Amino acid sequence: MAYRRRATAGNRGNAEPVKPGGSSSRGAAEHQLVLADRTVSFRLKRGSSRGIWLSIRGDEGLIVAAGPRASMTDIETVLRRHARWLEKRLREYERARRQLLADDGTPRTLYRGQWIPIHLASQTNTCRLERGTLQVPIQGDPRSLLRDWYRSQARKELGAMSSLLAAEMGVRYQRLQIRLQRTRWGSYSVRGTLSLNWRLLMAPPEVSRYVVVHELAHARHMNHSSSFWRTVQRFCPEYRQHIDWLRENRLLLEALSSFSHLTSGSRKDSAPR
Repeated sequence: MAYRRRATAGNRGNAEPVKPGGSSSRGAAEHQLVLADRTVSFRLKRGSSRGIWLSIRGDEGLIVAAGPRASMTDIETVLRRHARWLEKRLREYERARRQLLADDGTPRTLYRGQWIPIHLASQTNTCRLERGTLQVPIQGDPRSLLRDWYRSQARKELGAMSSLLAAEMGVRYQRLQIRLQRTRWGSYSVRGTLSLNWRLLMAPPEVSRYVVVHELAHARHMNHSSSFWRTVQRFCPEYRQHIDWLRENRLLLEALSSFSHLTSGSRKDSAPR
């Protein structure tokens, strides 16, 4: 789901030298580059792939994936060459990050397409939705608890939706998997396994419904042929606008699902409003 672009190095431009930083928790070295009037931060991931790939994720920011032979000069040149693309995508990334907190600084999340505040509370042992506020235990790791809560809710709600739609479409699936898929909203295997991304519970119900219809349509057509899309349109006539919603909000859902905006300054133990 990340915005991704393959790039090659060319003649070196006038960018400032890449400055190394520390190491991230995900094993990627952090760097900065002054590009035009902007300081661009990125994580460099070394791998066995050829070339240099640029991607922007809502939960990680700008990622540069490079093979072992790519020099820092090559990487610097690539970033400068794609400065216009980077500027556009980084603006979208920053816009997504700004939405993580309400105007009063309260952390919030999306549930079924609606914004709800997150309240870190010491009086509860489990996450629960109460009077329009998501109550999260302060004990333990709130981020992990929130991910578990979303996964559990997704299994209930997306599971019920999948059963109803399978009956409506006249298809079957063997089992349901709820996962955090980094590059897909869902999938359907030849063995009949329906996999859905729990981030879908953040989207409006009609958008989640489209993804389920899309994946169940693969029970009849294991491809994206015209017959496949006719099946999707039959059960979800407005599927194109749902595709647009997912594309436009991908960075936001990635940023939200990391719950990195939960900090020690988050609202605690105040009565839900």
